[in-house]
Amino acid sequence: MTIKSNGFNGYIISYKGDNSDVIKSMQKATTVAPTSDPQSTNVKNIDLRISTNRKEQLTDMYYKVTYNTKKEGTLTLHLYDINKVKKLTVPSSVTKNAKKLNFKLN
Repeated sequence: MTIKSNGFNGYIISYKGDNSDVIKSMQKATTVAPTSDPQSTNVKNIDLRISTNRKEQLTDMYYKVTYNTKKEGTLTLHLYDINKVKKLTVPSSVTKNAKKLNFKLN
């Protein structure tokens, strides 16, 4: 894996390759449940890029897996604008008509 500065924006952590130990580790880290899916056992290449801001908060993630079964295929996941959602506010029309409840949460 490599880490590079992304100008004043933050950092990019990346890996692109076919090292079997890295592939096995990434498969183990991303597997939700055991599977007999043939693609998961025939991974040919992984391309991973993770972007963070200067505060080391995740901002973008790109994950592409190339696999071989009877023919080559790919699975791609790209998450972007992470941690950029504005905070939600309750409109005053809702709070004005709301009733206060007195109870405690455990």
